Amino acid sequence: MPWNKSRLTGLARGTLAALALVLASASAFAADKKAAAPALPEVPAALTPAEADAFLAAVLLFFGIIYSAFGYTLFRLAVTLNVAALGIWAGFFAGKQFDARLPGMVIGGVLFAALAWPAMRLAVAVCGGLVGFVIGVAVWRSLDLADNYAVAGGLIGAIFLFMLSFSLFKLSILAFTAIQGAVMIIAGVLGLLLKYPPVDERITTWTSQQPAILPIALLALSLIALIFQQQWHRQAASESD
Repeated sequence: MPWNKSRLTGLARGTLAALALVLASASAFAADKKAAAPALPEVPAALTPAEADAFLAAVLLFFGIIYSAFGYTLFRLAVTLNVAALGIWAGFFAGKQFDARLPGMVIGGVLFAALAWPAMRLAVAVCGGLVGFVIGVAVWRSLDLADNYAVAGGLIGAIFLFMLSFSLFKLSILAFTAIQGAVMIIAGVLGLLLKYPPVDERITTWTSQQPAILPIALLALSLIALIFQQQWHRQAASESD
C-alpha cells in the first residue's frame, strides 16, 4: 500500500505519543532505581577525554571518506543516517525534560530514520537545506557582515538548497554528500592533528594568518569528491548496462 500523507501523519502522531509514554516511564523507572539502589563506587571511564576526542575524530574521518567517495551510491543510507542524527539530537533535548536522555536519543533516532526511509525525497531536501544553512552562514561571515545576523544568511542558503533539491535531485545528492564528506574529513584530520601541541600551535598560527585556507581546502575537497562520485557512478552505470 502506498505511503500517503494521512498514513505518515498517523504514524508520526502514534510514534510521538509512544515516545512520550516511554520517556515518562523511563524517567519514573530511573527515579525509582536511583532511590532504591545503594551507593556504588565510581567506575573510571573506559576512555579518557583525549582518547574519546581522538576516537570521534577518527570516526568523522572514516565516514567523511565514505560520504565523499560513495555518497551517491549509498545515498539512502547516508540520508537515513543524517536524519537519524537529527532525531538523536532532538531526542536528547526531549529526553532531558523527563530525565531520560538515552531512551530519548534512541527512540528519536529510530523514529526519524523510520520516517525518512519512505519520504526519501523530503529527507534529501532537508539534508540539502542543512548544507545550505552552513554555506549561507560561512558566506555571510566571509563577507564581513554583522555576525548577529549570520542566521539570516544561513536561512537564505537553507531555503535555496531545500527548494533546489526537489528539481535537481541527483545533483543535490552529489553536492551535499560531497560537501558533508569534505567537512567531516577536515574536522577529523584537524581533530587528530590538534592532539599534538607542536602541531596545534602551528595550525592555529597558520589558520589565523591565512583565514582563507580552510574554505579553500573545503572547496577543493568538495570538488574532488563531486568529480569522483560522478565518474564512479557513470562507470558503474556503464558496467551494469
